[in-house]
Amino acid sequence: MVVDTVPIPSSSVVTLLPRILDLCKEHSIPATFFEITTMLAFMHFRSSRCDVVVLETGLGGRLDSTNIVQPDLCVITNIGLEHTRILGGTVEEIAGEKAGIIKGGVPVVVGTDCPRRVMEEKAGEVGAPYFPLPPSDDDDNDNDKGEESDFDLDFDLQNSHLSRYSLSVLRSTSPSFFSCITPSSLSLGLSRRPPCRFQEFSRLGVDCVLDVAHNPPALRQLFGKFGRRYEGRKGRVIVGMSR
Repeated sequence: MVVDTVPIPSSSVVTLLPRILDLCKEHSIPATFFEITTMLAFMHFRSSRCDVVVLETGLGGRLDSTNIVQPDLCVITNIGLEHTRILGGTVEEIAGEKAGIIKGGVPVVVGTDCPRRVMEEKAGEVGAPYFPLPPSDDDDNDNDKGEESDFDLDFDLQNSHLSRYSLSVLRSTSPSFFSCITPSSLSLGLSRRPPCRFQEFSRLGVDCVLDVAHNPPALRQLFGKFGRRYEGRKGRVIVGMSR
């Protein structure tokens, strides 16, 4: 929960969280941790008088607690196998769950590496304007060696392309509000990065990279990018997982 790059302060958590817990008790709502924190985020954004909120789905989409929101735009990024016990054992099944965020009349932007047929069919069912992500100028797949390009190996480049295109769709569908997004503000926004997305730093002469990659496609990209950036160097890998 971040507003203008500032995480929610402890004082706001102390003020807002008891209200949510009291409501759960009063109405016998067996809310999960994620549902409670989602409500906390909604209340924090409202009290902060946010003009725009970028809201990330928690798990899947169709049954996710964030799905009660009626957005200006839905964005579905690349899809890989993850949370298969809950979402399904194939990429198509997972895509079906994620397509549950698509809403009638709301434009949807769909990334490159996902079952677009599933997305297009869902958009057609509910009457959502469908915008598949076009190729990027950075995506140089036409090399003679058949090697993966920097674009293939870098989620950062892919996500920047997806963000830029998504904002262009918003400007065309909601020009009265999103026309305020200028090229300079867009470049500034895309230059900012959250922590642990190929975050590089040095301590005591040791180069370190932190990354939250946690499924096979993300790990392939992580080590592909690492190999390009630190070519010829050996590394130690520390991995933490709950299961």
